Amino acid sequence: MQGEPPDKRQRQFLYEGLAEMLNPQEPLYKLGEEIDWDGLVKEFSKYYVDFGRPSHPTRMMVSLLLLKQLFDIGDEKVVEQWTHNPYWQYFSGKLRVMRRI
Repeated sequence: MQGEPPDKRQRQFLYEGLAEMLNPQEPLYKLGEEIDWDGLVKEFSKYYVDFGRPSHPTRMMVSLLLLKQLFDIGDEKVVEQWTHNPYWQYFSGKLRVMRRI
């Protein structure tokens, strides 16, 4: 069963402030903006079934694989780095910048 991405309308207490502090010129930030995440979710959705326990969001899983390849690290190291690096979290869709209208 395919996991759902977090509700983008729901504000988060601390994450929003942290995401606002990120530098949009950072290469990983730019790469995260360039990738067609919705297209990847659509493409991978055919590999999921409609029953069972929900998975993690597709963007999270794909981004972790990309980070492993980009930085040539293993599973444990990518998770360790992800928990401490807000740019990695932004790249994976965990942190979102709230655009002001």
